[in-house]
Amino acid sequence: MVTTSRNLSVVVRYRFSEFTLSPQRRLLVRDGREVPLIPRYFDLLVLLIERRHEAVHRREIFERVWTDANVSDSALSQAVRTIRRTLGDDSSEPRFIRTVSRHGYQFVLDVIEEEDDAPQTEAVVAEADTVAGNSSLREGRVVDRLWSGGAPVADWPASRPGASAA
Repeated sequence: MVTTSRNLSVVVRYRFSEFTLSPQRRLLVRDGREVPLIPRYFDLLVLLIERRHEAVHRREIFERVWTDANVSDSALSQAVRTIRRTLGDDSSEPRFIRTVSRHGYQFVLDVIEEEDDAPQTEAVVAEADTVAGNSSLREGRVVDRLWSGGAPVADWPASRPGASAA
C-alpha cells in the first residue's frame, strides 16, 4: 500500500457484475445492499480477485487466508462453494470462480478497479496490507495520491495509464 507523507493513501475497490467489493471497508455489496460473508471467505474472495490473472494454488490460499490455522482441502472447497453461492455462481459453468484441477482457483470475470471513497490512515493501510498479503503493493494496484493543502493535485484513475476519467 502506498502512503504519502501525510499518512494518506488511495486504495481500490473492485466492481464486477452487480457486485462491489471494498477490501478496506471489508464490504461486499450487491446492487446497493451489503452481502454478508464471513471474514476468511471475504479474504479468500479478495485474494482471488487481486490475483485474477492467474490461478492461485491451494497452498498459497492456505498461507494467505488461513495463516493461523491448519485447514483441510475440504474446508477450502466449502469456502469456495459458499462464495459461489453468495455470488450466484455455478461450478459446472463458472461465471466468477473457476476450479483449476489439482491446483487451485481463479477468478475469471472482468473486474473494474476504481478508487475507494476515502483515504485511509497508515494503521488501516497496514491492516489491509496484512490481509491482502501485500499483493496490492507488489502488483501496483495502489497508487500514491499527491496532496497539497488537503486538495488532490494528481487524481486517480485518470492518471493511470490506459484509464479514462469518469
